[in-house]
Amino acid sequence: MVVVECAMIFLFAYMSYVVSELLELSGIIALLTCGLIMAHYTWFNLSRQGRHSSSVVFQFISYLAEGFIFAYLGLTFFAF
Repeated sequence: MVVVECAMIFLFAYMSYVVSELLELSGIIALLTCGLIMAHYTWFNLSRQGRHSSSVVFQFISYLAEGFIFAYLGLTFFAF
């Protein structure tokens, strides 16, 4: 059940981005709005284990994305 909760959180955020891009609107504003709404409603409807695991999973994903961005910027800096 915890995997389903984490997947649903990710898919709702991704679908808000995809729909906004299909309608030629701002994906960043869509993600911001989705994040605010989900922070208000979703967190309190998750199970205790779902809260903990989703927090760990998304912290891990953000750590990987941050590492990729810094590595990419560092490599492109020396490429020029």
